[in-house]
Amino acid sequence: MKENSEQRLDKLTNKIIKATKLESPSANFTSTVMAQIEGLETIKIADQPLISKRGWIVVAIILAGILSYAFFGNGESLGWFEGVDFSFMGIDFKGFENNKISETLSGITISKTLMYSVILFGIIVLVQVSMFKTYFHKRFQF
Repeated sequence: MKENSEQRLDKLTNKIIKATKLESPSANFTSTVMAQIEGLETIKIADQPLISKRGWIVVAIILAGILSYAFFGNGESLGWFEGVDFSFMGIDFKGFENNKISETLSGITISKTLMYSVILFGIIVLVQVSMFKTYFHKRFQF
């Protein structure tokens, strides 16, 4: 029974396809479509930076404040250069104790507030970069 109904459907679709004419576009189809496209209004989108000039000024002021606090503030010394043990690498740094670089670096003190703010800033930047990456990937996906 199914075969019989399928054969009737095939015959019917063949009759319908043969009865219809093949449509073709008019001779001036391309020029008509192009005229309609040219008549449409174009929307111009101005490029805007992610961070405005005012935002960059705020970032510069904050950065200058952090740096000035780091150099002129009364921060506690974290003792990073004295507390790091490099013996696990099998390198003896005793010969490098009395040079100009170690003397210069040992005089730098970094406050805990600055350290925490730099770490927090780095985490926030990483989160925002990943968010912007997914946002723009979804927006410009073709």
